[in-house]
Amino acid sequence: MQLLADRLNFSNVSNVLSFSFRGCNLTDISIFTQIPHIEVLTLSVNSILSLSPLSGCVCLSELYLRRNLVTSLSELSHLRPLTRLRVLWLAENPCCGTDPSQYRLNVLRCLPRLHKLDNQGQLSSVETMFVFWGSMLPVLKP
Repeated sequence: MQLLADRLNFSNVSNVLSFSFRGCNLTDISIFTQIPHIEVLTLSVNSILSLSPLSGCVCLSELYLRRNLVTSLSELSHLRPLTRLRVLWLAENPCCGTDPSQYRLNVLRCLPRLHKLDNQGQLSSVETMFVFWGSMLPVLKP
């Protein structure tokens, strides 16, 4: 966390709106509990396990977390309060699993306001329907 604070080099970090700290082997991102007004955050290619420190970043609209160590999609529950979040890049984390379509639907069910996930914009009509109806849709077998 001190590395982050030193890098920010601000007397009042709460004024930071955009921040990029890519490829620095970060594990502790708790400093973001002190930066609730941040709008764009790039933390790709690090060693982040938990997204809980981001739950208070209510102005966050873009979040880049590609190639970290997020192991469970349950970590997305910390992002639910972020109603302005429209872009999320989570690819290449262990939580993505081996079935990209299932992963994508699970993320979109948890965060239905997203416009772009893993650099893929515009939801397909099937994804939109799935997000809207959630698990009420029947599973069709081939």
